[in-house]
Amino acid sequence: MTRLSSTSEYAQKKRLDSLHKHANMVSLLEKYSYSEQMAMEKCREYGLLSPCYELSKRGGCWFCPNAKPAEFKEIKRTYPDIWKEFVLLEKAEGIANTKWNVYGKLSLHEINEQLEKFE
Repeated sequence: MTRLSSTSEYAQKKRLDSLHKHANMVSLLEKYSYSEQMAMEKCREYGLLSPCYELSKRGGCWFCPNAKPAEFKEIKRTYPDIWKEFVLLEKAEGIANTKWNVYGKLSLHEINEQLEKFE
């Protein structure tokens, strides 16, 4: 067994081990041999870094298909313009999945409708 050199490597291995338990699930970081730091720099380069990184060290990309409902709610509340763009991305050509959050099996439009019920 290889010793992992950092806490982030351990966390990444743990996430990948969990992901690999599911059929048809892919880590884009793993697929393209990117570290989390490399992905963060690429997102920064193209203006895609989540605004939540202004508030915390870890937050994920604002368009993460694996975000939890509470994260969607917070993005919509804190960054309403970004949320609108987020929902529009679902209609973009060439996306890998029409159900943005593959765990919940809901489209962003369906998630948005659920969030609007609680506003």
